[in-house]
Amino acid sequence: MVKNNCGILFVGAFDLLDDNNIAASAAGNQVQLEILDCLENIGAVFSNKDVQSVSLKQIRTWPFGPFLWPGFRGPRLYMPPFINLAGLKRFLFSFFLFFLLLLRRPDVIFKYNITAVEAFALLIYRKINRSAVLVAIIQDVHYSKNNSFGIRNFLELLAMKLVSKFDILIPISEKIGIDFSFSPNKTRVFRGGLTRQGRCLLSGRGDDISHYAVFAGALVPYNGIDVLIRKWTSENIDMDLHIFGKGVSESAVRDAASKNPRIIFHGFRPEEEISHWQKKALINFCLRYSEGIEAGYFFPSKLYNIICAPGAVVANNFEGFPSELSNSCLMLADDLSDFSQKIEKARNSTELISMRNSRRKWIEENGNWNSVVREIFEGLSLKSRRG
Repeated sequence: MVKNNCGILFVGAFDLLDDNNIAASAAGNQVQLEILDCLENIGAVFSNKDVQSVSLKQIRTWPFGPFLWPGFRGPRLYMPPFINLAGLKRFLFSFFLFFLLLLRRPDVIFKYNITAVEAFALLIYRKINRSAVLVAIIQDVHYSKNNSFGIRNFLELLAMKLVSKFDILIPISEKIGIDFSFSPNKTRVFRGGLTRQGRCLLSGRGDDISHYAVFAGALVPYNGIDVLIRKWTSENIDMDLHIFGKGVSESAVRDAASKNPRIIFHGFRPEEEISHWQKKALINFCLRYSEGIEAGYFFPSKLYNIICAPGAVVANNFEGFPSELSNSCLMLADDLSDFSQKIEKARNSTELISMRNSRRKWIEENGNWNSVVREIFEGLSLKSRRG
């Protein structure tokens, strides 16, 4: 249960469970659990107080989900109740969050992604408790320059304007900081890092590879699933492609699987099952396109999972792709014109072991949420001593 006078409060949209009825993004859920673990292991040492978390339950809005979410209280997590209507539930969550802040009076608040109403609630709280520190971890920004007059765009822009007033900003790309005028003095770009699933995949051995490919992620055009299934069929790839996920392109995937026996659709499956398939796959895919999103405002956190797997990583050179990984992944042209050649290279390359070792070395040195959390608290501790 959430306790009084907590030192650190983590606010997100995640669940402690991992099944197909919970988080809208399985990868995003993993990232938030990783951050919470880091706060509990590192932040508590610096604050000498409890670390608590508050989350907006991720369920489909009514009428596709329940009309009322009754709420949840547990030892690590509090989920406030809300009426499950689009737009209203975010407002109600922010209302509960504000009064929870007044009741618990945390010293440091970490917010994972943010809406305008949430940012407003947190800034009002800091006006009341002037010693409070606001930290924003920004992994997704839903602003599009091509639709600048839409209401969603306006609210997203307002959220970024408000969050720029926070004390510490951790955007996933430099582009976010530049486009929304974040102060460089309080901005630390971090593209993401290892999660529980990535550590599981690190245990995979190269001598246990099977001759198949895996795509795991949201089935939406910006993840490249539509072009992938078209290429798999049109180029008659002689290998099984196992697809995991859910999304607006699911019907297209099901149709392709019904016509092509080399495409196998599993639906949205638990993390452990997906890891089992990825750990033995010859190829794991990570694609990203600017289809309805600004690619520079997002980063596919699943990349940090599959670069830990023993098989080949096949990706396109999307905006923000770490240049240090280009030589240890098989990089596709955006239009996938070299698709067959890259598949054949994955089958026959003698460099896969060295590429795997290079990727794993990079992620262990650069993709660590612990280092970011520690850096934040060391900075706060130094600032406190100076003040």
